[in-house]
Amino acid sequence: MISGVIDGIVTPDDEESEDYPCLATMLRWLVWFRANLLNIEGLLRKTANLSLADLPSSLLDTLRANNQRWLETALRIIYNSGGWLVSAG
Repeated sequence: MISGVIDGIVTPDDEESEDYPCLATMLRWLVWFRANLLNIEGLLRKTANLSLADLPSSLLDTLRANNQRWLETALRIIYNSGGWLVSAG
């Protein structure tokens, strides 16, 4: 649900989902994502076992383009490697 909000798929007018979030919740998720965007990218780069020349310009964009569950995957990589992200608010 959160990645759907971030990607603009789930909107405040989306009533197709039984448990669609309210606008305030969606805004909190967007603020959290924007606050952590650089941290997410940096932590993904830190955990990659590739040389800098082999890395795409954005690992997060690559995940988003190739994985429907991109946010869950990114967070799993970050937290399993001992990284952490700040909470919004």
